[in-house]
Amino acid sequence: MLLADAGVPAGVEVKDSDAQFRYKPFKLAADPKVPATDLAKAFNSRHSDYSAAIVDHVFVIRPVSRKAEYLDKSPAPVRLHARGLLSIAEPLFALLDARLAKPGGRVGSVPGPVGEPVDRGDSIELSINSEGRSVLSALNEIALRAPGHPWLVTTNTDSEPARVTQFGFIHRSGITSLQSVGR
Repeated sequence: MLLADAGVPAGVEVKDSDAQFRYKPFKLAADPKVPATDLAKAFNSRHSDYSAAIVDHVFVIRPVSRKAEYLDKSPAPVRLHARGLLSIAEPLFALLDARLAKPGGRVGSVPGPVGEPVDRGDSIELSINSEGRSVLSALNEIALRAPGHPWLVTTNTDSEPARVTQFGFIHRSGITSLQSVGR
């Protein structure tokens, strides 16, 4: 959530059992620039279950073991074009949930503070060619082109391989927009 506040292009894969997010407002220093590789090293020195790396110029955090293999696979060849971050990401997960391939809106999780304007990336319009690319690579391109909105994937590690249960985005002020998969 702090990466979203700092506008860092980022993505996070987290196990469902660890997906209890608590946001604590954080005041950034006037010049908070730190090399991303140093940030990854600092993260990795304090976490044994998750690992941070710079992938496609994006700060990516994933489990050390039992990662969602689906993220490393190529989606169906498709050119993505949509307005709204959830809408642009849905086709990437349509192979896991046929509902996501159908036109029309879907109900997602969009908690946020009452009366406070929140930028959930609904007005961001993107075109991405995901043909021949992994889901992770396409998500990273979204993160690069929509800084302040890191991608988020939650997984169930009770199955083999780990199964994607939700995808979405983290926004500033600790807000998330999530879409369930396979329910």
